[in-house]
Amino acid sequence: MKLLIPVIVSLLSLSALGEEADTSRSDNIKRFNEGQRCHKSAIAERNKKEALRCAESSLEAGKSLFEPGSKNIAALTYNYGVALRSTDASSSVVKKEIKNVFTEALNLYESLYGVNSVDLVDLLIDLGHAENKVKRTGMNDPVKSSSYKRALEILSFNYGDDSLEYAQAQLAISMEILDGSLTLNALVFSSKYAKGAYEIISRKLGPTSVGATLASFQLGKNNMTQKKYSKAIPFLKNALANPSVAQYAHGFLIEAFEQIGQRDSATFHAQALGKLNQGRQNQNYLPVYRKPPIYPRGAQRSGTNGYVIIEVTVSREGLAIDPIVIEEMPASKGFGKAALKASSTLRYVPQFVDGEAVEVPGVLYKYTFQMAR
Repeated sequence: MKLLIPVIVSLLSLSALGEEADTSRSDNIKRFNEGQRCHKSAIAERNKKEALRCAESSLEAGKSLFEPGSKNIAALTYNYGVALRSTDASSSVVKKEIKNVFTEALNLYESLYGVNSVDLVDLLIDLGHAENKVKRTGMNDPVKSSSYKRALEILSFNYGDDSLEYAQAQLAISMEILDGSLTLNALVFSSKYAKGAYEIISRKLGPTSVGATLASFQLGKNNMTQKKYSKAIPFLKNALANPSVAQYAHGFLIEAFEQIGQRDSATFHAQALGKLNQGRQNQNYLPVYRKPPIYPRGAQRSGTNGYVIIEVTVSREGLAIDPIVIEEMPASKGFGKAALKASSTLRYVPQFVDGEAVEVPGVLYKYTFQMAR
């Protein structure tokens, strides 16, 4: 998905054109130029609401300045759709509007570039995402039920289904499928396309290339979500070669090794992550892995809720040691004992000073015991 589709006409030419234009046209030129500038600035600043406002303003002004079927209107429409999608809107009305805007942009792009042009691919992937947001496809392959399939067909037609272009689209689709949906079906098909991307990219560019490690990371995450910890580990290890995802891969590997009982390996990745984070102040020192405490039977039978605040020292390995109860409410219901026992499973990222791991005393953690309603 592109963040900003360039508009063909230059701002300078529009400004010059305005010297002899009537007042209304001059106002629209000014509005268009301002909208384009603020849209670009808002994207750079990651201001989603401002980007949407400016993209919409540019499109409305552009409609009075350019021909309806021009490349400029096509680009402005697509930019507006991307900005609208970026607002993370959850209402069904907005989801349908996003789909409609992308569909309108697609019609314009088809007229301008042809139905098999690679210029349609990014737009089709965005449209496929919007289609899945409007109506999930149940037990069907999301690609077969949306514009995703067509994007891959265009790339296969132009480059072949063993091309890097095809693999990169597979990777993009594997991530898009999971946006807002972590169903088993979505995870299965996301992994299918991530695996296809990994196989092509690793063969052509190597398993530690950027694309291959991103696909590997996606496969690792998907397996973690399905609690397939042992299967996730080799994919996450391969992803460590990519600096942009290495810290996240270490985090997942800590959990994966804890889940299968390999605490020494979890320690290795906790310390590696600590080295990567060296010098970063963590105001809320929270564990990267924990197991929930066992609810005391007596409190469970009586329907009693409670909480416990414990204090621990985080060791050089990221383990919680020397736990003590600071506060227990209510007392004498067994919550404190349960919290102390559960604290042995806490795993933190150890802190490093001058390249050496150090103990961190006085770390507080709160266990909440609440009966399901």
